[in-house]
Amino acid sequence: MNSEYGTRSPSELKEMARRQMKKATEVVPCVTVTEEHWKAMIELQKTQVALLEQIRDTLPSLATKNGLTSLMDQQIDTLTR
Repeated sequence: MNSEYGTRSPSELKEMARRQMKKATEVVPCVTVTEEHWKAMIELQKTQVALLEQIRDTLPSLATKNGLTSLMDQQIDTLTR
């Protein structure tokens, strides 16, 4: 027998066994990723990449506050002349 257990009294060993049994029977959440889930996650990532590409391509055509302010200032100057 292991010397660690040989130096303990029977009551200590029983208490130790109870604690170990309690720990061994604790329910711990577990996640399983199946092949179907894995494929869905890959497809999701591809969709997100496509969405980001569309956003990237659209950004240059969007107006900014500074750009609109500058354009409106030019129009006001043109109208006041």
